[in-house]
Amino acid sequence: MTDSNDMGTASPEASDRSPVRRSGFLDRLVMGVGIYYVTSLIVIVAATFAVDFVVLCRDHPSCMTRVDVPSALAAWDGEWYMRIATEGYSYDRDRISSVGFFPLYPGLGGLLVKCTGLRAELALLVISHGALAALFVLMIAYVRRRFSSADEELAWWTLLAMGLFPTTFYFRMAYTESTFMLLMLLALYGIECKWRPLWIAALIGLATASRSAGVAMIPVFALHLWTQYPDQRRSWLLRVSCYLPVCCSGVLLYMVYQWLVFGEPLAFVQTQENWCERVLTLRERVVGLATLEPIRAVYDPTSPCYWARVAPRSNLLFNMKAANPVYVLATVGLVAFGARKRWLSANELVLAIGLLAIPIWFKAGQTCMMSQARYASVVFPVYLVLGQILHRIKPPWAAMLMSLSAFLLVVYTALFVSWYRFF
Repeated sequence: MTDSNDMGTASPEASDRSPVRRSGFLDRLVMGVGIYYVTSLIVIVAATFAVDFVVLCRDHPSCMTRVDVPSALAAWDGEWYMRIATEGYSYDRDRISSVGFFPLYPGLGGLLVKCTGLRAELALLVISHGALAALFVLMIAYVRRRFSSADEELAWWTLLAMGLFPTTFYFRMAYTESTFMLLMLLALYGIECKWRPLWIAALIGLATASRSAGVAMIPVFALHLWTQYPDQRRSWLLRVSCYLPVCCSGVLLYMVYQWLVFGEPLAFVQTQENWCERVLTLRERVVGLATLEPIRAVYDPTSPCYWARVAPRSNLLFNMKAANPVYVLATVGLVAFGARKRWLSANELVLAIGLLAIPIWFKAGQTCMMSQARYASVVFPVYLVLGQILHRIKPPWAAMLMSLSAFLLVVYTALFVSWYRFF
Protein backbone atom coordinates (compact mmCIF):
# COMPACT_ATOMS: atom_id res chain seq x y z
CA MET A 1 0.00 0.00 0.00
CA THR A 2 1.11 3.55 -0.62
CA ASP A 3 -1.63 5.26 1.34
CA SER A 4 -0.13 7.57 3.93
CA ASN A 5 -2.38 6.34 6.74
CA ASP A 6 -1.38 2.69 6.34
CA MET A 7 0.83 1.47 9.18
CA GLY A 8 2.44 -1.17 7.06
CA THR A 9 2.39 -3.18 3.88
CA ALA A 10 1.71 -6.77 3.06
CA SER A 11 4.11 -9.37 4.35
CA PRO A 12 7.49 -9.98 2.67
CA GLU A 13 6.22 -13.37 1.57
CA ALA A 14 3.31 -11.72 -0.21
CA SER A 15 5.43 -8.96 -1.74
CA ASP A 16 7.85 -11.50 -3.20
CA ARG A 17 5.11 -13.12 -5.21
CA SER A 18 4.60 -12.19 -8.82
CA PRO A 19 1.64 -9.91 -9.48
CA VAL A 20 -1.55 -11.83 -10.04
CA ARG A 21 -4.43 -11.01 -12.30
CA ARG A 22 -7.16 -9.24 -10.37
CA SER A 23 -10.64 -10.62 -10.87
CA GLY A 24 -13.44 -8.34 -11.95
CA PHE A 25 -16.64 -7.34 -10.23
CA LEU A 26 -18.55 -10.40 -11.44
CA ASP A 27 -15.92 -12.73 -9.97
CA ARG A 28 -16.02 -10.83 -6.68
CA LEU A 29 -19.80 -10.99 -6.68
CA VAL A 30 -19.84 -14.76 -7.23
CA MET A 31 -17.17 -15.36 -4.62
CA GLY A 32 -18.70 -13.06 -2.00
CA VAL A 33 -22.28 -14.26 -2.44
CA GLY A 34 -21.09 -17.86 -2.64
CA ILE A 35 -19.26 -17.77 0.70
CA TYR A 36 -22.14 -15.80 2.23
CA TYR A 37 -24.55 -18.50 1.05
CA VAL A 38 -22.53 -21.48 2.29
CA THR A 39 -21.72 -20.02 5.71
CA SER A 40 -25.26 -18.69 6.21
CA LEU A 41 -26.75 -22.01 5.16
CA ILE A 42 -24.97 -23.54 8.15
CA VAL A 43 -26.83 -21.10 10.41
CA ILE A 44 -30.21 -21.67 8.76
CA VAL A 45 -29.86 -25.46 8.93
CA ALA A 46 -28.84 -25.23 12.61
CA ALA A 47 -31.84 -23.01 13.36
CA THR A 48 -34.20 -25.37 11.52
CA PHE A 49 -32.84 -28.35 13.45
CA ALA A 50 -33.14 -26.49 16.77
CA VAL A 51 -36.77 -25.53 16.19
CA ASP A 52 -37.68 -29.22 15.88
CA PHE A 53 -35.26 -30.93 18.23
CA VAL A 54 -33.69 -28.56 20.83
CA VAL A 55 -35.61 -28.12 24.07
CA LEU A 56 -37.01 -24.60 24.31
CA CYS A 57 -35.73 -22.54 27.24
CA ARG A 58 -38.80 -21.11 28.98
CA ASP A 59 -37.03 -18.68 31.33
CA HIS A 60 -38.41 -15.74 29.33
CA PRO A 61 -42.14 -15.47 28.51
CA SER A 62 -41.43 -14.24 24.97
CA CYS A 63 -40.11 -17.69 24.09
CA MET A 64 -43.68 -18.67 23.23
CA THR A 65 -43.54 -16.38 20.19
CA ARG A 66 -41.31 -18.95 18.47
CA VAL A 67 -43.61 -20.76 16.08
CA ASP A 68 -41.35 -21.36 13.07
CA VAL A 69 -37.83 -20.70 11.78
CA PRO A 70 -38.32 -16.99 10.88
CA SER A 71 -39.74 -16.23 14.33
CA ALA A 72 -36.89 -18.21 15.91
CA LEU A 73 -34.36 -16.06 14.05
CA ALA A 74 -36.04 -12.99 15.58
CA ALA A 75 -35.51 -13.97 19.23
CA TRP A 76 -34.43 -11.58 21.99
CA ASP A 77 -33.63 -8.14 20.49
CA GLY A 78 -35.38 -9.25 17.33
CA GLU A 79 -38.65 -9.01 19.27
CA TRP A 80 -37.92 -5.35 19.98
CA TYR A 81 -37.04 -4.59 16.38
CA MET A 82 -40.25 -6.26 15.20
CA ARG A 83 -42.27 -4.14 17.62
CA ILE A 84 -40.61 -0.94 16.43
CA ALA A 85 -41.08 -1.90 12.77
CA THR A 86 -44.81 -2.49 13.23
CA GLU A 87 -45.85 -0.24 16.14
CA GLY A 88 -43.21 2.50 16.34
CA TYR A 89 -41.34 3.63 19.44
CA SER A 90 -42.48 3.79 23.05
CA TYR A 91 -40.86 5.31 26.11
CA ASP A 92 -41.35 4.93 29.85
CA ARG A 93 -38.67 6.52 31.98
CA ASP A 94 -38.98 3.85 34.67
CA ARG A 95 -39.13 0.76 32.46
CA ILE A 96 -37.20 -0.89 29.64
CA SER A 97 -38.31 0.90 26.48
CA SER A 98 -37.86 0.44 22.75
CA VAL A 99 -36.12 3.83 22.35
CA GLY A 100 -32.93 2.06 23.39
CA PHE A 101 -32.75 0.62 19.86
CA PHE A 102 -31.62 2.95 17.08
CA PRO A 103 -33.97 3.60 14.16
CA LEU A 104 -32.24 2.76 10.87
CA TYR A 105 -32.59 -1.02 10.94
CA PRO A 106 -36.18 -1.30 12.26
CA GLY A 107 -37.12 1.68 10.08
CA LEU A 108 -35.96 -0.16 6.96
CA GLY A 109 -37.78 -3.25 8.15
CA GLY A 110 -40.98 -1.31 8.74
CA LEU A 111 -40.73 0.27 5.29
CA LEU A 112 -40.33 -3.16 3.72
CA VAL A 113 -43.36 -4.44 5.65
CA LYS A 114 -45.50 -1.58 4.31
CA CYS A 115 -44.24 -1.99 0.75
CA THR A 116 -44.49 -5.78 0.50
CA GLY A 117 -46.81 -6.97 3.26
CA LEU A 118 -44.16 -9.32 4.60
CA ARG A 119 -44.22 -10.48 8.20
CA ALA A 120 -42.08 -8.18 10.33
CA GLU A 121 -39.51 -10.85 11.14
CA LEU A 122 -39.15 -11.80 7.49
CA ALA A 123 -38.72 -8.17 6.47
CA LEU A 124 -36.01 -7.68 9.10
CA LEU A 125 -34.26 -10.87 8.01
CA VAL A 126 -34.29 -9.70 4.38
CA ILE A 127 -32.55 -6.50 5.51
CA SER A 128 -30.00 -8.42 7.60
CA HIS A 129 -29.15 -10.97 4.93
CA GLY A 130 -29.13 -8.44 2.10
CA ALA A 131 -26.67 -6.30 4.05
CA LEU A 132 -24.59 -9.35 4.93
CA ALA A 133 -24.33 -10.52 1.32
CA ALA A 134 -23.27 -7.00 0.29
CA LEU A 135 -20.78 -6.99 3.17
CA PHE A 136 -19.10 -10.15 1.86
CA VAL A 137 -18.75 -8.69 -1.62
CA LEU A 138 -17.44 -5.38 -0.28
CA MET A 139 -14.97 -7.15 2.01
CA ILE A 140 -13.30 -8.73 -1.04
CA ALA A 141 -12.84 -5.33 -2.66
CA TYR A 142 -11.54 -3.85 0.58
CA VAL A 143 -9.04 -6.64 1.25
CA ARG A 144 -7.70 -6.53 -2.29
CA ARG A 145 -7.25 -2.79 -2.07
CA ARG A 146 -5.60 -2.86 1.34
CA PHE A 147 -3.27 -5.77 0.57
CA SER A 148 -2.73 -5.19 -3.12
CA SER A 149 0.41 -7.33 -3.39
CA ALA A 150 -1.11 -10.37 -1.65
CA ASP A 151 -2.53 -13.24 -3.67
CA GLU A 152 -6.21 -13.96 -4.24
CA GLU A 153 -6.42 -16.48 -1.40
CA LEU A 154 -6.13 -13.81 1.30
CA ALA A 155 -9.59 -12.43 0.52
CA TRP A 156 -10.97 -15.97 0.47
CA TRP A 157 -9.58 -16.74 3.93
CA THR A 158 -10.77 -13.42 5.30
CA LEU A 159 -14.33 -14.12 4.15
CA LEU A 160 -14.23 -17.60 5.66
CA ALA A 161 -12.92 -16.18 8.93
CA MET A 162 -15.79 -13.71 9.06
CA GLY A 163 -18.45 -16.11 7.81
CA LEU A 164 -17.62 -18.90 10.26
CA PHE A 165 -16.65 -16.87 13.32
CA PRO A 166 -18.97 -18.15 16.09
CA THR A 167 -20.50 -14.84 17.14
CA THR A 168 -21.34 -13.80 13.59
CA PHE A 169 -24.49 -15.88 13.92
CA TYR A 170 -25.96 -12.54 15.08
CA PHE A 171 -25.39 -11.24 11.54
CA ARG A 172 -27.98 -13.74 10.28
CA MET A 173 -30.61 -12.93 12.91
CA ALA A 174 -33.10 -10.05 13.02
CA TYR A 175 -30.34 -7.89 14.46
CA THR A 176 -28.62 -4.72 13.29
CA GLU A 177 -25.05 -6.08 13.19
CA SER A 178 -24.78 -6.76 9.46
CA THR A 179 -26.28 -3.39 8.49
CA PHE A 180 -24.04 -1.53 10.92
CA MET A 181 -20.87 -3.30 9.80
CA LEU A 182 -21.70 -2.78 6.12
CA LEU A 183 -21.96 0.99 6.63
CA MET A 184 -18.69 1.13 8.57
CA LEU A 185 -16.81 -0.90 5.98
CA LEU A 186 -18.28 1.18 3.16
CA ALA A 187 -17.06 4.35 4.88
CA LEU A 188 -13.58 2.85 5.31
CA TYR A 189 -13.56 1.72 1.71
CA GLY A 190 -14.45 5.27 0.72
CA ILE A 191 -11.51 6.52 2.77
CA GLU A 192 -9.19 4.05 1.03
CA CYS A 193 -10.52 5.15 -2.37
CA LYS A 194 -10.35 8.84 -1.38
CA TRP A 195 -14.00 9.59 -1.96
CA ARG A 196 -15.29 13.08 -1.29
CA PRO A 197 -15.32 13.75 2.47
CA LEU A 198 -19.01 14.68 2.39
CA TRP A 199 -19.99 11.21 1.13
CA ILE A 200 -17.86 9.52 3.76
CA ALA A 201 -19.36 11.73 6.47
CA ALA A 202 -22.86 10.85 5.23
CA LEU A 203 -22.10 7.13 5.52
CA ILE A 204 -20.86 7.67 9.06
CA GLY A 205 -24.08 9.54 9.79
CA LEU A 206 -26.07 6.52 8.62
CA ALA A 207 -23.94 4.28 10.85
CA THR A 208 -24.81 6.44 13.87
CA ALA A 209 -28.49 5.97 13.00
CA SER A 210 -27.89 2.22 13.21
CA ARG A 211 -25.87 1.98 16.42
CA SER A 212 -24.52 4.53 18.89
CA ALA A 213 -21.08 2.93 18.44
CA GLY A 214 -21.06 4.44 14.95
CA VAL A 215 -19.42 7.49 16.50
CA ALA A 216 -16.24 5.36 16.62
CA MET A 217 -15.85 6.23 12.93
CA ILE A 218 -15.51 9.95 13.70
CA PRO A 219 -11.86 9.77 14.93
CA VAL A 220 -11.07 7.68 11.85
CA PHE A 221 -12.59 10.34 9.62
CA ALA A 222 -10.68 13.07 11.45
CA LEU A 223 -7.44 11.13 10.98
CA HIS A 224 -8.25 10.75 7.29
CA LEU A 225 -8.71 14.52 6.89
CA TRP A 226 -5.39 15.10 8.68
CA THR A 227 -3.44 12.76 6.39
CA GLN A 228 -5.36 13.48 3.19
CA TYR A 229 -4.83 17.24 3.29
CA PRO A 230 -1.34 17.81 4.76
CA ASP A 231 -1.13 21.27 3.20
CA GLN A 232 -4.33 22.36 4.97
CA ARG A 233 -3.62 21.19 8.52
CA ARG A 234 -4.00 24.67 9.91
CA SER A 235 -7.66 24.50 8.95
CA TRP A 236 -8.03 20.85 9.99
CA LEU A 237 -10.04 21.61 13.10
CA LEU A 238 -12.40 23.82 11.11
CA ARG A 239 -12.89 21.12 8.49
CA VAL A 240 -13.63 18.50 11.15
CA SER A 241 -16.09 20.86 12.84
CA CYS A 242 -17.90 21.45 9.56
CA TYR A 243 -18.30 17.75 8.83
CA LEU A 244 -19.07 16.74 12.42
CA PRO A 245 -22.84 17.46 12.23
CA VAL A 246 -23.05 15.26 9.12
CA CYS A 247 -21.10 12.47 10.83
CA CYS A 248 -23.46 12.65 13.81
CA SER A 249 -26.61 13.26 11.76
CA GLY A 250 -28.12 9.86 12.54
CA VAL A 251 -27.97 10.18 16.30
CA LEU A 252 -28.79 13.91 16.20
CA LEU A 253 -31.96 13.34 14.17
CA TYR A 254 -32.92 10.51 16.52
CA MET A 255 -32.50 12.88 19.47
CA VAL A 256 -34.72 15.46 17.77
CA TYR A 257 -37.36 12.79 17.22
CA GLN A 258 -37.29 11.75 20.89
CA TRP A 259 -37.50 15.38 21.98
CA LEU A 260 -40.53 16.06 19.78
CA VAL A 261 -42.38 12.83 20.60
CA PHE A 262 -41.39 12.09 24.19
CA GLY A 263 -40.04 15.43 25.40
CA GLU A 264 -36.70 13.78 26.21
CA PRO A 265 -33.90 14.02 23.60
CA LEU A 266 -31.74 11.57 25.54
CA ALA A 267 -34.45 8.99 26.14
CA PHE A 268 -32.26 6.33 24.50
CA VAL A 269 -29.60 7.03 27.13
CA GLN A 270 -32.03 7.19 30.04
CA THR A 271 -33.64 3.85 29.25
CA GLN A 272 -30.26 2.09 29.29
CA GLU A 273 -30.29 2.42 33.08
CA ASN A 274 -33.23 0.03 33.15
CA TRP A 275 -31.24 -2.61 31.30
CA CYS A 276 -28.42 -2.64 33.86
CA GLU A 277 -27.98 -5.58 36.21
CA ARG A 278 -26.25 -3.42 38.81
CA VAL A 279 -25.70 0.28 39.49
CA LEU A 280 -22.09 1.52 39.70
CA THR A 281 -20.69 4.90 40.60
CA LEU A 282 -18.15 6.55 38.32
CA ARG A 283 -15.37 5.59 40.70
CA GLU A 284 -16.54 1.97 40.85
CA ARG A 285 -16.68 1.85 37.08
CA VAL A 286 -13.15 3.21 36.64
CA VAL A 287 -11.62 1.02 39.35
CA GLY A 288 -13.53 -2.00 38.08
CA LEU A 289 -12.30 -1.62 34.52
CA ALA A 290 -8.75 -0.99 35.72
CA THR A 291 -8.81 -4.22 37.73
CA LEU A 292 -10.84 -6.24 35.20
CA GLU A 293 -13.58 -6.67 37.80
CA PRO A 294 -16.40 -7.06 35.22
CA ILE A 295 -14.54 -10.02 33.72
CA ARG A 296 -13.62 -11.59 37.05
CA ALA A 297 -17.19 -11.20 38.34
CA VAL A 298 -18.53 -13.45 35.58
CA TYR A 299 -16.55 -16.37 37.02
CA ASP A 300 -17.09 -15.54 40.71
CA PRO A 301 -19.82 -17.77 42.22
CA THR A 302 -20.54 -15.14 44.89
CA SER A 303 -21.17 -12.37 42.35
CA PRO A 304 -24.59 -11.49 40.89
CA CYS A 305 -22.79 -11.59 37.53
CA TYR A 306 -21.88 -15.27 37.85
CA TRP A 307 -22.33 -17.06 34.52
CA ALA A 308 -24.21 -20.08 35.90
CA ARG A 309 -27.12 -17.89 37.02
CA VAL A 310 -28.50 -18.03 33.45
CA ALA A 311 -29.27 -20.98 31.17
CA PRO A 312 -27.63 -23.19 30.17
CA ARG A 313 -26.40 -23.29 33.77
CA SER A 314 -24.44 -26.53 33.68
CA ASN A 315 -22.29 -25.99 30.60
CA LEU A 316 -19.48 -23.44 30.77
CA LEU A 317 -18.47 -23.97 27.13
CA PHE A 318 -21.92 -23.25 25.69
CA ASN A 319 -22.97 -20.44 28.03
CA MET A 320 -22.75 -17.02 26.33
CA LYS A 321 -22.51 -15.17 29.63
CA ALA A 322 -19.35 -17.15 30.32
CA ALA A 323 -18.12 -16.63 26.77
CA ASN A 324 -18.57 -12.84 26.63
CA PRO A 325 -15.26 -12.00 28.39
CA VAL A 326 -13.42 -14.61 26.32
CA TYR A 327 -14.47 -13.07 23.02
CA VAL A 328 -13.65 -9.56 24.22
CA LEU A 329 -10.17 -10.59 25.35
CA ALA A 330 -9.63 -12.55 22.14
CA THR A 331 -10.66 -9.52 20.09
CA VAL A 332 -8.30 -7.26 22.01
CA GLY A 333 -5.49 -9.78 21.55
CA LEU A 334 -6.08 -10.16 17.82
CA VAL A 335 -6.20 -6.37 17.31
CA ALA A 336 -2.93 -5.99 19.25
CA PHE A 337 -1.34 -8.82 17.27
CA GLY A 338 -2.49 -7.32 13.98
CA ALA A 339 -1.06 -3.94 14.94
CA ARG A 340 2.23 -5.52 15.96
CA LYS A 341 2.49 -7.42 12.68
CA ARG A 342 1.57 -4.22 10.83
CA TRP A 343 -1.41 -5.89 9.20
CA LEU A 344 -3.76 -3.12 10.35
CA SER A 345 -3.68 0.44 9.11
CA ALA A 346 -3.91 3.41 11.45
CA ASN A 347 -7.57 3.84 10.44
CA GLU A 348 -8.42 0.22 11.22
CA LEU A 349 -6.60 0.33 14.54
CA VAL A 350 -8.34 3.53 15.66
CA LEU A 351 -11.71 2.10 14.64
CA ALA A 352 -11.10 -1.18 16.47
CA ILE A 353 -10.12 0.64 19.66
CA GLY A 354 -13.23 2.80 19.48
CA LEU A 355 -15.60 -0.10 18.81
CA LEU A 356 -14.16 -1.97 21.78
CA ALA A 357 -13.90 0.97 24.18
CA ILE A 358 -17.42 2.40 23.77
CA PRO A 359 -19.44 -0.65 24.93
CA ILE A 360 -16.85 -1.63 27.52
CA TRP A 361 -16.91 1.81 29.14
CA PHE A 362 -20.65 2.36 29.03
CA LYS A 363 -21.95 -1.17 29.62
CA ALA A 364 -19.42 -3.80 30.69
CA GLY A 365 -19.55 -3.21 34.43
CA GLN A 366 -23.20 -2.27 34.76
CA THR A 367 -24.50 -5.18 32.65
CA CYS A 368 -22.05 -7.84 33.87
CA MET A 369 -20.42 -8.10 30.42
CA MET A 370 -23.79 -8.79 28.81
CA SER A 371 -23.67 -8.71 24.97
CA GLN A 372 -19.99 -7.78 24.89
CA ALA A 373 -19.21 -10.68 22.55
CA ARG A 374 -21.89 -9.39 20.19
CA TYR A 375 -20.47 -5.86 20.31
CA ALA A 376 -17.00 -7.29 19.61
CA SER A 377 -18.31 -9.18 16.59
CA VAL A 378 -18.52 -5.95 14.56
CA VAL A 379 -14.85 -5.07 15.17
CA PHE A 380 -14.17 -6.05 11.58
CA PRO A 381 -10.36 -5.46 11.62
CA VAL A 382 -10.26 -8.71 13.60
CA TYR A 383 -11.34 -10.60 10.47
CA LEU A 384 -8.48 -9.02 8.54
CA VAL A 385 -6.08 -10.38 11.15
CA LEU A 386 -7.70 -13.81 11.18
CA GLY A 387 -7.56 -13.90 7.40
CA GLN A 388 -3.83 -13.20 7.49
CA ILE A 389 -3.28 -15.91 10.11
CA LEU A 390 -5.28 -18.54 8.24
CA HIS A 391 -3.53 -17.59 5.01
CA ARG A 392 -0.11 -18.23 6.56
CA ILE A 393 -0.57 -21.37 8.65
CA LYS A 394 -0.57 -24.88 7.22
CA PRO A 395 -3.85 -25.90 5.54
CA PRO A 396 -4.62 -28.75 8.00
CA TRP A 397 -4.39 -26.34 10.94
CA ALA A 398 -6.54 -23.79 9.12
CA ALA A 399 -9.13 -26.46 8.35
CA MET A 400 -9.17 -27.57 11.98
CA LEU A 401 -9.70 -24.01 13.24
CA MET A 402 -12.46 -23.38 10.72
CA SER A 403 -14.17 -26.65 11.65
CA LEU A 404 -14.10 -25.74 15.35
CA SER A 405 -15.43 -22.29 14.56
CA ALA A 406 -18.23 -23.74 12.43
CA PHE A 407 -19.14 -26.16 15.22
CA LEU A 408 -19.50 -23.31 17.72
CA LEU A 409 -21.45 -21.31 15.14
CA VAL A 410 -23.95 -24.17 14.90
CA VAL A 411 -24.26 -24.60 18.67
CA TYR A 412 -24.64 -20.87 19.32
CA THR A 413 -27.31 -20.61 16.65
CA ALA A 414 -29.27 -23.56 18.04
CA LEU A 415 -29.21 -22.19 21.58
CA PHE A 416 -30.05 -18.64 20.53
CA VAL A 417 -33.14 -19.62 18.53
CA SER A 418 -34.18 -21.84 21.46
CA TRP A 419 -34.29 -18.75 23.68
CA TYR A 420 -31.28 -19.47 25.86
CA ARG A 421 -29.72 -16.23 27.09
CA PHE A 422 -27.35 -15.77 24.16
CA PHE A 423 -26.54 -12.09 24.46
